[in-house]
Amino acid sequence: MSALHLSKIRKQYGQQDALSGVDLRVESGERLALVGPTGCGKTTLLRIIAGLESLSEGNLTINDSVVSTTAPSDRGI
Repeated sequence: MSALHLSKIRKQYGQQDALSGVDLRVESGERLALVGPTGCGKTTLLRIIAGLESLSEGNLTINDSVVSTTAPSDRGI
């Protein structure tokens, strides 16, 4: 069971892609660090996982439940 699974995540601001084609799977018990230069999308990705930003495209699953459109308070994270 994947604790977190992102599939083909895309986030656009207007015509500008902030994230495009992000695929990520984190298994239960694993740890992950996001590292990269300013403006590469680290914060945007974390805000999407938390539900503070909506997806333009793709699917987000937490503990085998699709939460792409679930309110932040109902995500259990």
